[in-house]
Amino acid sequence: MRNKTAFFALAALGLLILPAYAQAQTYSFNVPTKLVNIAFESRMDVEDILGTTHKVSGYVKRSSSGKIAFSIKVPVSTLRTGIAMRDKHLRGAMWLNAARNPNITFKGTSAKRLKKGRYRVWGTFTMRGVSRPMTVDLRVRKIPASVASRAGLGKGNWLRVRGRFTVKLSAHGIKIPGMAAAKVNDRWTVKVSLFARQVP
Repeated sequence: MRNKTAFFALAALGLLILPAYAQAQTYSFNVPTKLVNIAFESRMDVEDILGTTHKVSGYVKRSSSGKIAFSIKVPVSTLRTGIAMRDKHLRGAMWLNAARNPNITFKGTSAKRLKKGRYRVWGTFTMRGVSRPMTVDLRVRKIPASVASRAGLGKGNWLRVRGRFTVKLSAHGIKIPGMAAAKVNDRWTVKVSLFARQVP
């Protein structure tokens, strides 16, 4: 009788705990620009190009079954390299062609936890209207509401997301003109440092 009582007690406890773990969660990257930092760089012997943007939108979603979806969008018009004329060229038809393709996007289709705080995300990266498969390793840290409030982030639970990956310009239809070949690398390094707030 004692064993049966213990069993039913554990079963009842399990029913109370399960919804907390199975509950779907959504975090939004639509946060103040001061919490967004995406840096990109091209390094060559002749010239280094260092750029940033502080504008992003998107989400991280975890379904009740544990599946993770990830989406991020960056407006091309917000990219800055420190030289106005170069920024204009970057947005032009020869390069990113912002008029026809106003956003750079990454949509994650699946994710795997590598170890505590580290995830591998598989998805599709789209730039200049050309989509390519991409795998990105991310460091993700949960920030509980109590800590977020003291840190001045705002109400609710938050995520801190960091990552680094490489983008090949030619894979997205960008041909570096001969006059710029010694100054612009075909491979650009992108570093992301983002915050996301949990949506109620």
